[in-house]
Amino acid sequence: QKENLLDTDLSETQSTEAFREPLGSVSLGLSDQQGNSIDLTCNITHSTDSQDITPPPDLSWTSSSPLHLALSLSLECPIKAENYEKLWRILAYYSETAARFEREIMLSKAPSLAYRYRQVQETDGYYHTGVKASVKARPRWLLQSAISLQLNRAQSSGHKVQLIYSTRVSAQPDPTSHLSTSSSASHQWVMISINRTTAALAVVAGRKIELTCP
Repeated sequence: QKENLLDTDLSETQSTEAFREPLGSVSLGLSDQQGNSIDLTCNITHSTDSQDITPPPDLSWTSSSPLHLALSLSLECPIKAENYEKLWRILAYYSETAARFEREIMLSKAPSLAYRYRQVQETDGYYHTGVKASVKARPRWLLQSAISLQLNRAQSSGHKVQLIYSTRVSAQPDPTSHLSTSSSASHQWVMISINRTTAALAVVAGRKIELTCP
């Protein structure tokens, strides 16, 4: 039995992504002007290559300038094989270029906050199929006034669809917050710099691994 475990193909082992908690969740109800519709429940698995914060923020304590961030998140949505064609009919046009939406009406209030979005009419010749999206997200601040959705065709299959959810968020720094460091008040956002230092490694039992030490 032990030999069988050691001979297991490494491709069958799960990646580290499989052990990470989702960053959040998004529920989508998609429809278009042709009458196609589908409901999806998706996990936010990770952030994609988002644009940098522009312009670079002033992070000094005295700064009162709002902080703007362009954010792109990867959504992993389980789907039944018979529903994949419905999704394809709605989003097939939007794998090279994202469909852009603007917030229209509130569908439900907090704590189950949800909005309906309608597709923005493009002026430069891109596809427009009248897509509408009912969106509920956790965390709720993802429900900004403008969002975009793009089908990641290469990472999608008949049982799992991957979408790219993009939006822009902004936050107003509180220059007085540092004065009361003992305060128990919590903030709704933080900024965390990327640190690519490897702190943990995974290896199959019986295999060898080389560690690079400074």
